[in-house]
Amino acid sequence: MASSLRLGESRLPSLLRKADMTQAEFARRLGVSRQYITKIIKRERTFTLEQGIHAGFILDCDTNDLYVIDFTNRRE
Repeated sequence: MASSLRLGESRLPSLLRKADMTQAEFARRLGVSRQYITKIIKRERTFTLEQGIHAGFILDCDTNDLYVIDFTNRRE
């Protein structure tokens, strides 16, 4: 049985609200542009592994919390 993982919508907007942080402040702390963060929220881009780990530290969350994750098992 093979496993499939699909990243769903970004949870970044709710995580930023919870942290009382703007996209601009988050982008500055992450070292990227605000436009890049907008693209992540719109699912036009994804975090690199390094960015995801750093984002987790900034937002005090696990990297798994950054996206809705669809994890399914399927038969081959």
